[in-house]
Amino acid sequence: MPEKPTITLFSAFYDPWMSGAERCVQEVVDRLSDRYHFVLLTSRLSRRVPARETRPFGEIRRLGIGHPIDKWLFCILAPLAALGIRARVAHAVMESYAGIALWVFGLLRPRVRRVLTLQSGDLDSDKKQRRIPDWLWRRIHTSPDRVTAISGFLAARAVRLGADPARVSVIANGVDLSRITPQRPEERVRHRIVCIARLAWEKGLGDLLAGLAQVRKTVPDAHLVLVGDGADRAALEARVKELGIVAAVTFRGALPNAEALAVLRTADVFACPSLAEGLGIVFIEAQACGVPPVGTSVGGIPDVITDGESGLLVPANDPERLAAALTRTLTDEPLRARLVVGSLASAARFDWKKIIPSYADVYERLGTARSVLFATGIFPPAIGGPATYVQTAAPLLAARGWRVDIVTYGDGTTAVAPPGSTRVVVPATLPSGVRHLAYFWRVLRRARSSDMIFAMDPVSAGLPAALAAMAARRAFVIKIVGDYAWEQGQSRYGITDLLDVFQTKRYVLAVERLRRIQRFVVRRAMRVVTPSHYLAGIIQQWGIPETRIRVVENAVDAHGLFAAPDATALQTRSPEIVSAGRFLPWKGMAQLVAAMPAIRARVPGARLTLIGDGPERKRIEAEVIRLGLADAVVLTGRLSHDAVLSRAAAARVFVLYTGYEGFSHQLVEALAAGAPVVSSDAGGNAEVARQEENALVVRYGDENALVVAVVRLLSDADLSARLAAAGQHTAAQYTVARMTEGLVAALSDIS
Repeated sequence: MPEKPTITLFSAFYDPWMSGAERCVQEVVDRLSDRYHFVLLTSRLSRRVPARETRPFGEIRRLGIGHPIDKWLFCILAPLAALGIRARVAHAVMESYAGIALWVFGLLRPRVRRVLTLQSGDLDSDKKQRRIPDWLWRRIHTSPDRVTAISGFLAARAVRLGADPARVSVIANGVDLSRITPQRPEERVRHRIVCIARLAWEKGLGDLLAGLAQVRKTVPDAHLVLVGDGADRAALEARVKELGIVAAVTFRGALPNAEALAVLRTADVFACPSLAEGLGIVFIEAQACGVPPVGTSVGGIPDVITDGESGLLVPANDPERLAAALTRTLTDEPLRARLVVGSLASAARFDWKKIIPSYADVYERLGTARSVLFATGIFPPAIGGPATYVQTAAPLLAARGWRVDIVTYGDGTTAVAPPGSTRVVVPATLPSGVRHLAYFWRVLRRARSSDMIFAMDPVSAGLPAALAAMAARRAFVIKIVGDYAWEQGQSRYGITDLLDVFQTKRYVLAVERLRRIQRFVVRRAMRVVTPSHYLAGIIQQWGIPETRIRVVENAVDAHGLFAAPDATALQTRSPEIVSAGRFLPWKGMAQLVAAMPAIRARVPGARLTLIGDGPERKRIEAEVIRLGLADAVVLTGRLSHDAVLSRAAAARVFVLYTGYEGFSHQLVEALAAGAPVVSSDAGGNAEVARQEENALVVRYGDENALVVAVVRLLSDADLSARLAAAGQHTAAQYTVARMTEGLVAALSDIS
């Protein structure tokens, strides 16, 4: 039988010191002991309890010297003790002592996944929260991989303190309904109010006593039974005498839960006007007993009580409104009957049997999920494939439970991290060398909490990321969408050879230096991700084994935005040809301009719109003037993504006449937009565009074939409509879900 995964639990208090948070721990370990082995770290607090104890769920390790000071020592002793436990997940229940311990443990073992359960609604008060510095209070809430909260109130607090909303969820505390018997008619004592609570300031019991004094003016025999004990008992007893209601109040002291519930079942109404409350289990217990609760609209209490349906809510610190609500419940029998029905239905939502699977899901997701650090040169609002890819992939992985960090170059305009991820920006204005060193340091620091580093390019981000991965001994992954040395050779060093030829020749020293850097980086990768089989073949020529390469086609987000035009619609369109992309030597923009006179000779009035910008723009503008095409060719400059899609969708023909493409988003998006397409056969284009099936495909360099194909689509509406419909069907395959599955599969088997 396979060994059960281990969960380390941080709980500053446990048996025999039990309250709501500790009961949550007890339910988790008891109900999930068949799936997990738990090591529960807690404070010893007394020499009368053993330091170690074996339980069916695992073991309890009580830390400290057997003194009340142990709850403070727990913050340091617990994370140190956890270092020796090979746990899949570390889980802290309660945000004070246990929360601090979890934060410290995260500093020591950043790769162990951590979850914090928020339990306390009174830690925001000056009386308690002031003991925890603001900076630490924020770290407690923001550093875990996952934060669960027992109420929406506590979840909102975590987000307010800076926790990523994508990592915060509500998992309420519950009750064991099998152990609670609803009130029988003969148990009910008319006009009896029961309150079960610690006799402490946060329970608002002074307001309850003042409210009772007012209730007795209308209901003279109203009587309050207080179950519980605490530091405020003497003050409350004095207040009872001051109000002259000694005969109407019974102090029962602290009782075992079963006895407390027996008292509760005698009540006409349960009341507890709390000033702070994480959730309020006792309200749920009252509902399960069929006793309508009256509470305050603070903390998590509104999660339990729907006003007028499963109880009544009143403002805190308002004895008059409290008295009115109690009087209504005690005297309005139809109202009470409705509240009883609503209370029983509400309590059913909080059965531990329904709640515990949520904790199992958290453990499973955290325990099996990985963590990845994206190292990218650019990030939105910067435009480019790496920026788009990271922005798309990061939230998708985070939604699957992955921890995602992003390091990028940028400036003050750099976008915030996608949901579920964090982002660090290295100033792009730093001098070269200094900038790369700073990038290396940022990646190295973040690598401590990551399983792998995923670089988006082989040089500007890839080189420092690869070195950081080597220093941190982390798996290195890289995405290759082209040959960086070739691109730089084309743009800066006068190389005119296309990519396939480039692989077989040697060039000037600067290009060869870039080639060596690129191959050094790629050869250090445990996995190379690429968007096309064509590029996979190129990468193999660099000496990378096929087993280390994964083809994960990119996704496009234009599906369903446009309807493919029919022949009639196409015939009404003006003969406009659209092309889009960066103005680079291999993008074929100049060749397309050169083909326009021949196209216009056969289709008078044909016009060309070129969308984009780049180093070739001036050359293209000069060619337009030289050929006398100023009225027939429009250069729009850069347009928004939506604008490009709209232009493609309205075009009579969309042309992608490139000498190289690893994987063209422009091509797939044009197909998705319902544009009739003419594409070159270069690179990855041939894996998307298929001749006479979803596009017309021509050989790059054959400008006569380009002219013929464009003229065919401008002249044949039936052919264009058929190809456009088939093109949309093709584009529909490149979904985000497909890309995500491919990416997860490519990364999940990396150790």
